[in-house]
Amino acid sequence: MEYKYKKALIEHKLSEKDLTEDAIVGISNIKEIERAMNMLTKRGLSPSQKTLKKLSAMDKWVYYEILDIVHDTNKNDDEIPFEADEVIDEIKNGNDSEKKVELTDEEKKGNQIESELKKLVESNKLSYSIDELRNLAPSTYEEIWDNYEDDEENGVGTSNFKIMEDSNNLFTVTKK
Repeated sequence: MEYKYKKALIEHKLSEKDLTEDAIVGISNIKEIERAMNMLTKRGLSPSQKTLKKLSAMDKWVYYEILDIVHDTNKNDDEIPFEADEVIDEIKNGNDSEKKVELTDEEKKGNQIESELKKLVESNKLSYSIDELRNLAPSTYEEIWDNYEDDEENGVGTSNFKIMEDSNNLFTVTKK
């Protein structure tokens, strides 16, 4: 996130030591919320739009504090719009995060097969025996044999690849 207060500091050639105590506390609060959001991201979650809007409001408040310093006015609200502790508690308690979408078992298996077929294509060998598939692409092997029909076209396909049995009982992988 690009902060208005940082741009104002640069534009007006100010450092944090030139700011009022309120502005310094506001910047500290923003940094604390950023750390909490980073921890949330490391857990595979992302902050909600509500949190991002609160952070943006706090940034705007600090920005106006800086403008008050620059123009020697007192137009900015006395109170920061949100307390960092409240926002951080919402983040930590999961009340304000957008949950990472959980994949179904079928989607996970599909992703695994996609990954295996991609590796097979990248190896530059395109035809495989069933025993080779068992070792090199176990999820693909399992899917083929769970649905195997004698005298039928056997194989599996994903969004980008397919692997099909040919008349020589070899499985040929191709990119779609």
